[in-house]
Amino acid sequence: MKEFVYEVGGQKFSQKALVLGQISQLLDVLKGLRLPTDMSPIGLVAALGDRLPKALAIALNPDGVAIKDKDLDAIAEQVSFEMDADLAIKVVDDFFDCNPLSSTLDRLTELIKRRRGGIGSNGSASSSQKETSPNEMPSSGVTH
Repeated sequence: MKEFVYEVGGQKFSQKALVLGQISQLLDVLKGLRLPTDMSPIGLVAALGDRLPKALAIALNPDGVAIKDKDLDAIAEQVSFEMDADLAIKVVDDFFDCNPLSSTLDRLTELIKRRRGGIGSNGSASSSQKETSPNEMPSSGVTH
């Protein structure tokens, strides 16, 4: 698992693959945001705008603090006033190395394909003919 370490305002922060709680927090920050199609670090930084410090606070973990115990607002404020633009872009770039979204989406797509092809899957089209009951006779044309 990749891990990156940064220093902001004399404090060490690390970044590694997001856990479920961080994903939930990040989704809240991204609500209603129009993301760029290229998803380059600079494009994402520009798209996030004033939401960038909060997003960085979610991704970064202060040294010695459990992820669930960190103060997002305090980290966002620290990042806002002590992190330069070059480091912010580097953190976003490293984010994609820690969280390869395309490989995650590929794995989910493969899982869905396997599930659909498995026994007991619902919603699949059947190519077999409908059975007729013994009391019914199939039609052979127009009757008079």
